[in-house]
Amino acid sequence: FNAYDIDRGFADLKAAGFNLGHSYSVARDAAFLSAAAKYGFKLWTCAVDATKLDTWFVEKGRHDPTHLAWYLGDDTWDNTTPEQLRDRYEAVRAIDGVRLTCQADPIRSDWAKDHYQDYVNYTDVFMPEIYPLHGDAKDVACVAQTIKDMDRAYDDFAKHGDGRPHAVWPIIQHFKGWGWKRFPTADQLNAMSFAAIIHGGKGITWYTYGGYCNETTKEFNFGVTSSAEVWGAITNVSRRISAVSSVLVEKPCEQPPVPQVINGPKEDAFGQPSVTWLSRLHDGALWLFAVNATDKEVEVSLTPGVSGRCEVAWESRSFEVPGGNFIDTFKPYGVHVYRLKK
Repeated sequence: FNAYDIDRGFADLKAAGFNLGHSYSVARDAAFLSAAAKYGFKLWTCAVDATKLDTWFVEKGRHDPTHLAWYLGDDTWDNTTPEQLRDRYEAVRAIDGVRLTCQADPIRSDWAKDHYQDYVNYTDVFMPEIYPLHGDAKDVACVAQTIKDMDRAYDDFAKHGDGRPHAVWPIIQHFKGWGWKRFPTADQLNAMSFAAIIHGGKGITWYTYGGYCNETTKEFNFGVTSSAEVWGAITNVSRRISAVSSVLVEKPCEQPPVPQVINGPKEDAFGQPSVTWLSRLHDGALWLFAVNATDKEVEVSLTPGVSGRCEVAWESRSFEVPGGNFIDTFKPYGVHVYRLKK
């Protein structure tokens, strides 16, 4: 896809709106690190090799300015005890007390005791693996599942955390294979991504397989670059999030009431409100990020509490908001981003 040129690879990703990388299976050599720095990328990288600290991390990695976070656990619950993760966390912090630490795991928010609650205090960042699309009837709940997983992570912070700040960087599915039969549609990917941010994501990543060959059909699947449609779906989302990142990093402000449903389902597949939103103040305007978690059209009444001219990002439409309230329609898995100038 990029002629095996790491510099071109980072350039392509930068143009597509990405700014964070992970050397999951690429050598952390001078070419990789210099290309990341050249295009303004930060990195999150493994600091642990099997059961001991990675030699590269100890000798070189902790001095590299491109690194934002150290990865301490992958599918943590399956292969690492809470005590082992605590030991990794304390060892890494003793060597590098500046950067963040992170771990990734399916949270299992449907379980009475989820995968994360015993591990809350042993990394700064949790990266829930949100992979809800298997190619069956449950796929319609993909956005609802994203919201449920995000909310459960913050509930774990509240119930089991030690009071230190924690962040959630969701990992959103953009793959098929290994039991997952299909990619998300473009609308599902867009809705899952914005739903994750609306419900507390302070960063976001997407997981894809790098490429594998089906031994039966001899079809080679290139993961995220397997087709123009698949590549276009993810880059459309990443460019949009990049375009509003200066808004999303603003401090939290007072949140408006939950939108009231006029027509369509009032709840998603898990009994949560069908439409939820997040507000931010930026450059004198109120921004509102809203998502429909259902596979049905929903008409809602939204009350931002501010009157003025409202522009809808990426939709080429605008309207007046009188009395701090307006009505709008969301298609299945619809996302609207409003900019309301007081």
